[in-house]
Amino acid sequence: MNENEYISRLKARDIRPTALRLLILRTMAGFDRAFSLADLEEELDTVDKSTLFRTLTLFLAHHLVHGIDDGTGSLKYALCSSDCDCEIDDLHTHFYCTHCRRTFCLRGQSDVFHYPKTMVEEFALPGEYIKNAAAIWGAKVHPDDQSAFLASNQEILDGRANIHYVEYRAQNKEGKWIWVRCRGQMQYNEQGEAILFAGFIKKLGENYKQQLP
Repeated sequence: MNENEYISRLKARDIRPTALRLLILRTMAGFDRAFSLADLEEELDTVDKSTLFRTLTLFLAHHLVHGIDDGTGSLKYALCSSDCDCEIDDLHTHFYCTHCRRTFCLRGQSDVFHYPKTMVEEFALPGEYIKNAAAIWGAKVHPDDQSAFLASNQEILDGRANIHYVEYRAQNKEGKWIWVRCRGQMQYNEQGEAILFAGFIKKLGENYKQQLP
């Protein structure tokens, strides 16, 4: 967003634009995840904590941001979408990754997966949030491991399993085959409908299988 868009976003929430508020809003928009007050302090070390807290409280009261209790004991925040009024229809799932210890908003993106920046860079993925991820990531799986990878994913999709665990090789940006371990679990609502698949992919290394006894 450019400066005028930030100003418009503040005015739309009846918040008077000031240089400091614009600076804080720009910083918030730069996060690719939910953030805490401590995260803001780290990014804006020249702004005192009380000012940051007051501004954050103001943004929260005017529905420019929403608060998230992710169970870590530290309240997180995320920018609201332009059409969000923080009402029942705006409720959405938040995913806390125990591997990278970050929290993400999942707004009705049933077929969108999030990958950490390190994976995006190493495996030349198109971005952190990927639609139709199974096809894009699956194309990087070694031909000899495709059947195991696809079978495990299909079991989840068919509802025959809710736990995903498979080891396979994926090709990085340098053309090397890297062993990874993919683990995850499908979450269901009270009606038995799949609502969220959460997990992680751990890099095992190029010579993982050779090191096994």
